[in-house]
Amino acid sequence: MNARRNALNGLTSTTAHAGLWLDRYLRAQTVAGTEDGVGAKAALIEEACGMSPSPDYAVAFARRKRIFDESGAHVAVARARDRVVIGLGAGGVLETGIHLEHTWGVPVLPGSALKGIAAAAAHRLAEDASWHRGGDSFRHLFGTTDDRAAVIFHDAWAVPGAPRPMLEPDVMTVHHAAYYGGKDVPPADTDSPTPIAFVTTTGSFLVAVEGDPDWCDAALLLLRQGLAELGIGAKTTSGYGRLGLDYQSAEERRAEAERREHVEATRAREAAERLKPNNAAHQVAQELRSLSGAARTLYARAAIKKLTRGWLEQRREMPWVRELFEAAGEPIAK
Repeated sequence: MNARRNALNGLTSTTAHAGLWLDRYLRAQTVAGTEDGVGAKAALIEEACGMSPSPDYAVAFARRKRIFDESGAHVAVARARDRVVIGLGAGGVLETGIHLEHTWGVPVLPGSALKGIAAAAAHRLAEDASWHRGGDSFRHLFGTTDDRAAVIFHDAWAVPGAPRPMLEPDVMTVHHAAYYGGKDVPPADTDSPTPIAFVTTTGSFLVAVEGDPDWCDAALLLLRQGLAELGIGAKTTSGYGRLGLDYQSAEERRAEAERREHVEATRAREAAERLKPNNAAHQVAQELRSLSGAARTLYARAAIKKLTRGWLEQRREMPWVRELFEAAGEPIAK
């Protein structure tokens, strides 16, 4: 059955609103018991997945991020490890849905879904019982019917400029439609499979939460665990919906900084130990350019000890020697 006006049958676009295209431009609707419209839904999905968002979307995205930064919101980027299915059960002409931002037609992770994943992670994965449903921490962070939540979860917009398309086609195949539909027929190898096309999303999403900094920190750590282990959206048991959230708590950032400092200090000591008089000029200049902060000072002092102060002071007029003593914070004899 024709579902598009004849005047629009030849219409194509690569920059149209993907949500509008999926809702309004189906060529033919399927009719039970006939071959009419077979493949039209898959073709419509292919067309929508080939569309690029409006160039103005990048401007709107930048404005949204700036507002979050200025308001003090905690912001992180969630990167899809594979495909994500959000809004699969939404009604529409395709009988399968995808949650898109209303104005721009790009994928979005609803704040309500993000909050639900964080809450599920707290209840199912946290060891502390106060984070389980009904516990004090759970009720304070996520709220109750009587008290507001400590943190607001905003919708996560897709990050523009990703190398992969924002939307990608996929298909699920029902092998025993009559049996699963409740009819009194057993499943058999002779049943005809029924492929069902649907839309998935990939790429990265800007996640933002607002509220007390400590509770925002807790919310994002729970969300990071939930997105990685539980997944978001539909078909999570089949591997869909897994994302990695690039967020670290203040404690994790301190530990990471200490680890990097230790690694740099070890490298600096090893580099100084390899110094010899015949390669000192080149090696010292190169290391001083590559190192910074405490590791640079450590290297300079270790290099002076290795080459000996007397040997270096004999070459005090050389620029690299003066730079070495300056980096070490030590005076050089005149």
